[in-house]
Formats: sequence, structure tokens, C-alpha cells
Amino acid sequence: MNNVVILDELIADRKAQINAGGIPMSQGGWDLALACVGMAYVYSAWGAECTKSERQKRYNMTGVQNIISACQVLNGNKGSCDGCKWYPDRFRTRVWDCRGFTKWVIEQITGFKLYGETCATQWSHAENWCKKGVIGTDPIPQGVLVNLFIYKDGKWKHTGLYYNGSTCECSNNVQHFEKMKTNRWTHWAVAAVFRNELKEAEDVAKPGYAEVTSANGKSVNLRAEPTKKAKVLIQVKVGEEVKLEPEPESAWEYVSYKGKIGWMMKEFLKE
Repeated sequence: MNNVVILDELIADRKAQINAGGIPMSQGGWDLALACVGMAYVYSAWGAECTKSERQKRYNMTGVQNIISACQVLNGNKGSCDGCKWYPDRFRTRVWDCRGFTKWVIEQITGFKLYGETCATQWSHAENWCKKGVIGTDPIPQGVLVNLFIYKDGKWKHTGLYYNGSTCECSNNVQHFEKMKTNRWTHWAVAAVFRNELKEAEDVAKPGYAEVTSANGKSVNLRAEPTKKAKVLIQVKVGEEVKLEPEPESAWEYVSYKGKIGWMMKEFLKE
């Protein structure tokens, strides 16, 4: 048994659960990403086993010196992989670069291939994505696997994965951060294969609304506090729609209407 086999078994298990309706594809992808934590980074690699020949191949293609210097066999320190941190307990691992990692994870679980061999080309291929956004301007979707990007100094420099507040990326090695570093990432995108999951997540996240109603047909007061003695902020006509805001359990509903946020008695609202 080795880490490559363990990953293959995990992939088969998660795909079976997805096909049976037990988990969404996004959850399967995130589980796979986390299972790769600690495995090595090799520039231009796309998920092959970490071997001397694979590293030499990538070095010959790119000339990136770290591919050699990080390998104890190729840099001449040892004659075998034994004892290497990328070969713990003689467990072979896989290797990726940042864009290879995100592409590999999504493809293994869903079969969907992200086009483009760089961060820039992955981002620019419209068919890759069903939705995009700018971090700090557009809220990152929750409940669905999201690709993150860094755009800095006029270049697309890095990419990773996001799921419900946490991130996973291949940089030096595969790393998991329980809380997203918001000042690090600049853009996000949701792969087209997750279109239905995104829609379901957005439907769940939509705020509830209620129609204003009253037995006598008169307007209903929107008050500053949940009491009939509180200041009236505005009167809302019967038939108008208000958005339900989060609130403690009570006989009052916390709502917003035309920029005013206050309290209205639940008896005057119809879901």
C-alpha cells in the first residue's frame, strides 16, 4: 500500500458516494484535496508519482532548478528515495504545481477538465467557469468548491481551492489553511461542472421574503424595536414585500424595506 493507492481508493469511494446521491461533487473534491496535504510541489507537474524520472522530465522541460535541488537523489545527497520527506515510510506520493493540483482534483472527482496550462489561461477560458468574482467585491459562494486566483503586478500568479471558508493549495507542498487569508487571494471562479451545486447553494442562501397583510387593509408599522411602544420608522402598505432579516425568536420579525431596517409583528406577515 502507498499514498498513490490510498488516493486512488479515496477517489473511487467518493465517486461512488456522489453517484449514490450521498455527497455532492464539491464535498468529494474537497475531501480529495485534503487527502493530498503534505505531498510535494513540482513545477509543471500534473499529478504523476514523485519519482526521479518524473522530476528529471519536468526539469528538462522547464529548467526550474528547485525541481532538482528538492530531490535528494537528483541533487546527489542520497542514492535512493529512502528517508525523503516526500517518501515518508516508503509511501510514494504524487506531485503537482498549483494549476496542476486544482485541475487534477476536479478532474479526478467529476471528469471535468479545466482548459489551460497556466493560471492565466485557466482563468481566461470562459467555458471553464459558470461564475466568476473579485474578492472583496463579490461574495465567495459557500457550499460549493471554488477556484481561487492571485492576480498581482499585471500577472496571474497562483491558484488554489476554497470550500466553506478554508483553502487548499499546492505551493512548496500541498497546504491546508482552515481560515482563508483574504489579503492573499484576488479572484474566484466556480467550475462549470458545479453549476447545479452553485444554484442550489445560492437558493439556500437567498434571504426570505414576506408579504405585508392586515385584516383591515391598513398599512402596517415598521418599528425600531420589537414593541408596540417603539418608534415607527415607516408605514408599509398591504401587499408590499419585505425581506426577512436574522432575528431572535419572538413575536416580531426583523425586516428591511426601502433602506429601513426594523421590527414588524409576525401576525401581519404572510410567507
